Amino acid sequence: MLLRLIILALAILTMPFAVAQSIDSRTYGWAEAPVAKKATTEQRTLLEGSTTDFSHLKVHATTLMPHQAPHPAHKHDDEELIIIKEGKLTVTIEGKTKTLGAGSVALMMPGDEHGFENKEDSPATYYVMRYASKEPRDLERGRKAGGSFWVDWNDVPFQPHDKGGIRRMFDRPTAMTKRFEMHVTTLNQGLWSHPPTPTGLPKSC
Repeated sequence: MLLRLIILALAILTMPFAVAQSIDSRTYGWAEAPVAKKATTEQRTLLEGSTTDFSHLKVHATTLMPHQAPHPAHKHDDEELIIIKEGKLTVTIEGKTKTLGAGSVALMMPGDEHGFENKEDSPATYYVMRYASKEPRDLERGRKAGGSFWVDWNDVPFQPHDKGGIRRMFDRPTAMTKRFEMHVTTLNQGLWSHPPTPTGLPKSC
């Protein structure tokens, strides 16, 4: 049996907003997250606060009922990453639309209009990561790197290695980060990806 781990590696600079409580370095479990139920969605907030480089970071998960949208298309000043956990989600960014399945991601730059819809007959669940940097955002840097984008899981090649394999989702600057790298590791049963290593950061970061 293979264990799939989603690993986000961020090298980030960002913009000063209101001071939020720092987020502790620990695991945040699905079962621990409080559930807010609405007519068309269920939402679980996994973590929220500040980090070393983010003035504000929030990660939540939304389960969207069939043939529904969570809200009208909109835009905002922070940056947003979604990761589809289960089902299919139709994503529209600045007038371009793509239906994405489990494992796929989309990243929306500040100021770009975007919206989501579940056009299928079963629920869709996706993680949402919204963040604002402590240093000023750089919209031109984000545009030069390609602007808002999505990555379809089916288009990402699997690269096997001695412990399992890896899918490299993206590695690029954004408006809020000098570098944002995301990959997915498939780890064979009974193995460590690598020995535990210190982060070099305090417990609350």
